[in-house]
Amino acid sequence: MKLPTSAKAPLIMAGLGTGLAPFRAFVQYRAMQKARGEEIGSILLYLGSRHKREEYLYGEEWEAYQDAGVITLLGAAFSRDQPQKIYIQDRMRESIKDIVQSYIRDEGSFYLCGPTWPVPDVTDVLKEAIAYEGKLTGKKVNPRNEIEKLKDEGRYVLERREYSIASAQAVTPNAVSLMIVVVDWVDTRGRTRWGHASRYLSRLPVGTTVTVSVKPSVMKLPTSAKAPLIMAGLGTGLAPFRAFV
Repeated sequence: MKLPTSAKAPLIMAGLGTGLAPFRAFVQYRAMQKARGEEIGSILLYLGSRHKREEYLYGEEWEAYQDAGVITLLGAAFSRDQPQKIYIQDRMRESIKDIVQSYIRDEGSFYLCGPTWPVPDVTDVLKEAIAYEGKLTGKKVNPRNEIEKLKDEGRYVLERREYSIASAQAVTPNAVSLMIVVVDWVDTRGRTRWGHASRYLSRLPVGTTVTVSVKPSVMKLPTSAKAPLIMAGLGTGLAPFRAFV
C-alpha cells in the first residue's frame, strides 16, 4: 500500500474501523505537500463503523482536513445509528459521480483496508462507476476486466485481514505483524507534527538496522469466568477488550 508518485493523483480510500490507520498517514502526507505549496489531487475518504459516538476514529482530524481543503469528500457510514443500516458501499454509491471523476477520468488510485466482508460490495460500486463512465462516453467496457487492469496498474489495492486485530494472537500465535509509518506533516495551524514513535527513526540514515523487541502480552483474562473485569480503553486501545468481551 503506497502513495502514487504524483501528488496530483487522486486518492479514493475506504477504511473500516482500525483499517483507517494507513489512510491517516496518507492524508497527513498530502497535507504536508499542500502546506509546501504543491498541488494535490482530490481525496475521497470513506469510513465505516457501527456508532459515531463510540467509533468515529480521528473524526475531528478528518473534518479539519476537509475544512482545510485537503480531503475533498468525507463519506462516513455508521451502520447502527439509524433503523436502516448504512454501510460504506452505500456512501460510495451516493457519490458515484465523484468516484467517476477522481478514479476514472483523473486516473486516481483506490485503496481498501480492513476486514474482507465489504470487498465484493465495494468492488461492485467501482464496477458501476466504470460502467457509468462507459455509458456516458459511448465506449463499450467490461467492468470486471477493467478492475483487473487497475490491479495490474497498482490502482486497485486491498489490504485485507481475515480476522480482527484483537483475535490475531489466537489465530496466528507464532507470528508477529509489524508496520511502522514514519511521517512528518504540517497541521492546519501550520505546526510541524511527527507520526507516533517516528522521531528517532526519522533521524537514522536509510538502511540502518533497528532492533525490535517483542514481548508476550501481559494482558490476559483471569482464569475464573466469575472474576469481574474493569477495562478502560481510548480509541484503538479498545481492541483487546473486544476479544475479552
